Amino acid sequence: ESHFGPVLYSRGGVLTVADYRIEGRMPLDPKSMPLTYVIFIMYLLWFIYLGSHIMSHNKIEKLQKQRDHDLEILNQSITTFTYFIDAKDRYTRNHSVRVAMYAKEIGRRLGLEEEDLQNLYYGTLLHDVGKIGIPDNILRNDGSLNKDEYEIIKTHPLKGAEMLKHFTSIPNISDCAHYHHERYDGTGYPEG
Repeated sequence: ESHFGPVLYSRGGVLTVADYRIEGRMPLDPKSMPLTYVIFIMYLLWFIYLGSHIMSHNKIEKLQKQRDHDLEILNQSITTFTYFIDAKDRYTRNHSVRVAMYAKEIGRRLGLEEEDLQNLYYGTLLHDVGKIGIPDNILRNDGSLNKDEYEIIKTHPLKGAEMLKHFTSIPNISDCAHYHHERYDGTGYPEG
């Protein structure tokens, strides 16, 4: 006998308690013990949790890598397209990149969230996209524009907004093209 009570032994279906032998079938079946059920279920739940946690972590890591790759593609695509826009107008080479950097810094100083700053940056990179629709002889005119040519130039914000209206993954990006020549005093265009 131990200080915990009698010692139990089981051999071939015979239960022995200390020095007493009890004949008959008294199997030590874990299924008949409620505490064993609880312990088994706790271990089972722990293994399920651990497995799902590991799988979730791996999935999140994979999704993060995919997101980073997609953002890199988006950034490179918009930057490349911006170079196409600026290449069309030799007077404004790298203009869109400079405007985007200034706009992002102004937005940062105004306290915009990081996602809004990134959207502002992309929008300002593409603000002059409407210049693609302006004839080269007007856009690359070395002299002063006449009134008719100037009216054609003033259509590039509307053309840009039209080009970007289906680009919905960046909120309000078409507004960057549409309103970039507006002024607080009302002398801007196209809305005045």
